[in-house]
Amino acid sequence: MLVENDLGGVNDMDKPALNRAKKVDLITLPDDVEGTNCYNCKWISKYKTDEKGMCTHPEVRQNVNERMCCILWEGKGEYRPFKREKVFEVKV
Repeated sequence: MLVENDLGGVNDMDKPALNRAKKVDLITLPDDVEGTNCYNCKWISKYKTDEKGMCTHPEVRQNVNERMCCILWEGKGEYRPFKREKVFEVKV
């Protein structure tokens, strides 16, 4: 059962979906926060509307919207120093 929350996010309230949401810390962002969200993540389905879209990440697999984000967010051009393929030598 899909329910809209007080901050405008959508929550699937069945137990398996709630367990997946807890595991990935799926949140609804406060109104005054801009930046990463489900709609600018690489895991969002191309079939999205203003009301909801589908997160295709295997650990999430549920409806989300642009008010939401989780710890699995990934996007083009991101930088994560712990995932670098090359380790650069610092010369002094």
